[in-house]
Amino acid sequence: MAVRGEEARSLLQRLLDAVADDLPTDVTVRITGEGRRCCLEAWRKPQVHKGVAVPAGEVTIVAAPFGLGPWVPFLPRKTAARLTAADALELVQDVVSTASGWPWPSITAAVHAEADDCGVRVWLEDSAGRIVPSAGPVSLDAM
Repeated sequence: MAVRGEEARSLLQRLLDAVADDLPTDVTVRITGEGRRCCLEAWRKPQVHKGVAVPAGEVTIVAAPFGLGPWVPFLPRKTAARLTAADALELVQDVVSTASGWPWPSITAAVHAEADDCGVRVWLEDSAGRIVPSAGPVSLDAM
């Protein structure tokens, strides 16, 4: 059930919107691409801390030329949708962590996902049980 192009960009945008308040304030994330291409870019903004200029981070670009999610045939629809949504959130987590130079949202955070008849819900949860807001139900029909 891998998604590409506009579907992948839409899924990534919904996830970014859901976690926007928890993103590091010095990291900018942008989704680009057209046609079947999908790229997620992130970079750290330059800052001044206690009078010392902290340089900007490198631009991190992750392309998903083959789409997001599993390319395993005959997976049950709910399983494929759950894996696709989890893959997309892991991509966001990886790009933000790389751009910020530190694991985001924390060093112990892991992606969790569950699927039901209404859709898929994905979230980040650390070992202390702190949950970064989820993307809410992601429709199975949208994947």
